[in-house]
Amino acid sequence: MLRDKRAKIIILAIVVFLLIFPTITANKYYLRTIITLSIAIVLTSGVRLVAQTGQLSIAQAAFMGVGAYFSTLMILKLGWNSWVCFFLAGFVSAGIAGIVGFITLRIKEIYFAIATLALNELFRLIWVEWDTLFGGPAGIVNIPSPGPLLGVRFGSVASFYYIAILLLFATMAVVIRIEGSRVGLIFSAIKGFDTLAASLGINLMKEKVKAFVIACFFAGMAGDFFAHLQHFISPVDFTLMDSVYYLMYAVVGGLQSVWGPVVGCTVMIFIPVALRLIPNYDPVIEPIIFGAILILVMRFEPEGLIGLFQKARPGIRRPQEDA
Repeated sequence: MLRDKRAKIIILAIVVFLLIFPTITANKYYLRTIITLSIAIVLTSGVRLVAQTGQLSIAQAAFMGVGAYFSTLMILKLGWNSWVCFFLAGFVSAGIAGIVGFITLRIKEIYFAIATLALNELFRLIWVEWDTLFGGPAGIVNIPSPGPLLGVRFGSVASFYYIAILLLFATMAVVIRIEGSRVGLIFSAIKGFDTLAASLGINLMKEKVKAFVIACFFAGMAGDFFAHLQHFISPVDFTLMDSVYYLMYAVVGGLQSVWGPVVGCTVMIFIPVALRLIPNYDPVIEPIIFGAILILVMRFEPEGLIGLFQKARPGIRRPQEDA
């Protein structure tokens, strides 16, 4: 119980720190780093949620792109409200995920991963080749900042920082709630004992699609946010390698815990930030460093870095254990 209280205090302290961080520093580089981290955690949490049903998705970047392109076209072509598009981007990505999931989630494990890999490339090729609508390889430019909301104007890095933090908090609140609920228990049952779960009357297809849809909903919202943040999108922003990175972050952090994506993204994003402080550092070696970290984690700590923390503090219980 004491350790549970300590964990909650630590989480609360981190939340407060994130909320006041722009008042501590006005350095845009640091703010953009936290923004990048927030987006990565949102997308990686989706990967981990799908993994809870025993499937691996390598298409998170594609559904992020779906949200980005949809909201951009609705705003620029039809003049729709940016905040309405923010939520619609999530629903459109989730809707497409529902259709795709119903078709592809009948296949299991590595075959589903390959299918999502192909899906990511399919979306990218559509955006590249359909240049009259999506701008082709050049992408779409001059995407405006979100319009005022409740009298608050958006456009500065600090304002985007708070949007990213709120999106992060909302995503974590949902996945934590799912983790400790009946739905989370069903997801875990499907992952470990799908035949037994089916014999108990659980609709495996429905539950797998549900996890995939939720993951892609937040990916779509992240895509809308990214488009406004960058004021520009192109197919190179949503590549297969980006999806691979999100899967890698989840594995490094740990797929067994809701906090795995947080740990994985934090470590893998801040390592390059720290290395760039070294004189004459060449970022071209970053994939080698990432690969080495992934290999070491998979070899010595299959449960991810979060497993090290849980072993050091055995009194901390996982969310599903409290359900």
